[in-house]
Amino acid sequence: MYKDFAGKVLNIEAMRKYMTEKKTILVLGDSIAAGFGLPAGSGWPTLVNGALPHGWQLLNHSTPGETLWGGWQKWKRMRNCQPRIVCLAYGLNDGYFHRSAADDWTAILLDLRRFGPLAWAWYHLHPRRVIPDVVIEPRLPLRHFRYLLGRFRRAARRMNARLLLLTPTPIDDNFHPEWPVELRRRQLQTHERYAEAIRRFAAAKPDVHLLDVRSILAAQGPSILAGDGIHLTLDGEKAIAAKVLAWLSTRESS
Repeated sequence: MYKDFAGKVLNIEAMRKYMTEKKTILVLGDSIAAGFGLPAGSGWPTLVNGALPHGWQLLNHSTPGETLWGGWQKWKRMRNCQPRIVCLAYGLNDGYFHRSAADDWTAILLDLRRFGPLAWAWYHLHPRRVIPDVVIEPRLPLRHFRYLLGRFRRAARRMNARLLLLTPTPIDDNFHPEWPVELRRRQLQTHERYAEAIRRFAAAKPDVHLLDVRSILAAQGPSILAGDGIHLTLDGEKAIAAKVLAWLSTRESS
């Protein structure tokens, strides 16, 4: 028996059977894809699923607060499933300046897997900077974010699935009013770097598809953001759903 990071039991065998019966879109993402703060059924994956043609289905395994590392851990338990499309919607939590002890261990583990003992030297040369209640580092370092995108790409290619990447959605300039202005500015710049990393990764890989929802939603103004300045209103979720469906209509004719 497996559980996701929200404690929900994942019945892998049942999922595998269900996914082979229909053409499946698998969505892994954070609170935006989970429709956090909205009534049930209002997240963009649910809206997309309701508009799919016969023979298609969308399975949404997004979890609020999750980073791409969490999505990779889920994927490893689901890799025997056979989705037609794998959609990743991460970046907000990955670039968020609120790194925990668990995030630290994740970074160490990934560094050790990739670089061996040299990783320890890197940590000694890059001490963590802290202000009260805020760790001024992204939860998942950008180098590991790029690395995991590559792992997902290789996994999708092995199963002949399309990989669709969504950029992180925009956030309000004052989303953390208690933070110093300079820290908020740096946080906004960091989120943009994660979005740009996704854009560049997709541009360099012909088999990777991109939906730049960050740019699309930013052009629509503040009406797409909820009161916390981070999550989306129903209008924002509908806008993403419309773009995903438009992308699907040009890529899949059956």
